Amino acid sequence: MTPLKIHVAQRPFFCFDFASIFFASIRRWVCAVGAEVEFLNSSGRQSEDAQNGATPRAMQRAYELLSRAYGPQHWWPADTKLEIVVGAVLVQNTAWRNVERAITNLNGLGLDTLDALHAIDADQLAEAIRPAGYFRVKARRLRNLTTMIVERYGGSLDKMLKDESNALRAALLGVNGVGPETADAILCYAAERPVFVADAYGKRVLERHGWLPHGSRYDDQQRLVEEQMPPDTQTLNELHALIVNVGKLHCGPKPRCEGCPLAPMLPPSGAIINGEPAT
Repeated sequence: MTPLKIHVAQRPFFCFDFASIFFASIRRWVCAVGAEVEFLNSSGRQSEDAQNGATPRAMQRAYELLSRAYGPQHWWPADTKLEIVVGAVLVQNTAWRNVERAITNLNGLGLDTLDALHAIDADQLAEAIRPAGYFRVKARRLRNLTTMIVERYGGSLDKMLKDESNALRAALLGVNGVGPETADAILCYAAERPVFVADAYGKRVLERHGWLPHGSRYDDQQRLVEEQMPPDTQTLNELHALIVNVGKLHCGPKPRCEGCPLAPMLPPSGAIINGEPAT
């Protein structure tokens, strides 16, 4: 009979449609719960990262905040490649203004070429760089550096600066008186390689924000920055200069967090001093 036939034909269709809707609803509910769980787990991981170290974009965010606050830094403040190389040695344990006075003395004596710098009497060199402090020690270090350039690169600064990065860094570190910071400053600013120059300012800034543990080493600081930032010479150059600037203005031995561009990135408990939250 036609009505019965229609009824029988429609019933399986109705059951199938209801089942589809039911199971689709179940699937949507399960997916929603799963997504919520994943979101909570992800948020927990991010929160834990923020408490225990640098988040994946911490250095990029710091760079953005510092750039917005201070603008371009135009480093390195020197007129020639030789001045950058010499300045990298002279700036050890002193302020740049003292280095500028020493370089002015060198230029006034005609010591603005590698040959002249290498040939000058050690006592005369020491006297010329007196404003930079530790002038006798630094005179010996400069002589060691010029000797390496003469012996390894035939006295050509250009040839040295064109050497492969790892080879150049190894050559610089082989000079008595040239440590990682000085070598990397020459690599970054004179040879224009994508190298981050770690220093005392960076160590203080990164540790106080909880991005590095207390007592971190030079390599730890450099690795963290280079892993998070693009391998671009100008960007790493600028970030180093910006960190030095914020370090001078806000992150001295005693932190001055008020008005600091990086204050929003501090842990909830505030700046970390010697591994402990500041009181």
